[in-house]
Amino acid sequence: MTTAEHPPALAPLRHARERFLTGRPLPAGVPDDVVAAWRRARFFGVRPDLDGPVRESAHPVDSPLLEAARPVLARIAPALDAGRSALVLTDERLRVLWSTGSAPGDDTCSDLSEREVGHNSAALALRTRSRAEVHGPEHFLDVWQDVSAVSVPLLSPDSDQVLGTVTVASGLCAGCRPHPGAALAEAAAAAMEAELRARARTAERALLDAYERAARSRERAVVALDGRNRLISEAAARLASPQVLEALERGARAWGGGPGSRTRSRFSRTPGAAPRSLRYGMRGALPA
Repeated sequence: MTTAEHPPALAPLRHARERFLTGRPLPAGVPDDVVAAWRRARFFGVRPDLDGPVRESAHPVDSPLLEAARPVLARIAPALDAGRSALVLTDERLRVLWSTGSAPGDDTCSDLSEREVGHNSAALALRTRSRAEVHGPEHFLDVWQDVSAVSVPLLSPDSDQVLGTVTVASGLCAGCRPHPGAALAEAAAAAMEAELRARARTAERALLDAYERAARSRERAVVALDGRNRLISEAAARLASPQVLEALERGARAWGGGPGSRTRSRFSRTPGAAPRSLRYGMRGALPA
């Protein structure tokens, strides 16, 4: 049995957690996925009585996800019951990028990975790539025994890769599924993904404009790339091997700080034709 199949009553689950932490046999009926999560936390060496902040995360100061999410967060945060709920944004490694509001234990963690804090809704949403809830004693940490949280994964608009999570946490909602903040978390995630799509289109338009300006003369061999996309004229394709193009792409990422930067390379004045376009995702080449 899992929590998805049948949400457990919290009082028996609280008793089962105490037995687990003291090394006693578990009673029947404890959901398999919760027990597995508690065991992972114990294997990772997580302390249930964690009472201080997890070590500072080393996430980038300038996060593309946070940059895209800020306008959405500014619009949504006022809808939060800030005195009794918290809104949290993490990156793909579950490092907290942004948070507001207040919920029990919400000042404990800047890293929501299971290796640091055990079972939680953000880690579950990241793993399952779907909305996830964790309530009270399903958590491993003592400070979250009176917390209910719902998290939604954030997906990349061009690769379907999980970029992070958005979470709404509140006081314990005994027996409430879906979580009262589920609609807010879903709306925040949808708005952030829309913002990411809009920014991706803007970046691609800028790359195409740069290519077209450089390739006005059909005699020029031109490559335009930004770490995710390549625009290559036929003349450039004849001159540059795949290894050369990969070296240029690595140089563009290093020079421009990663995907989203732009550079141009002119090879020689060779008669050319229409450009060829290849789109590159994080794990390989995909047809444009």
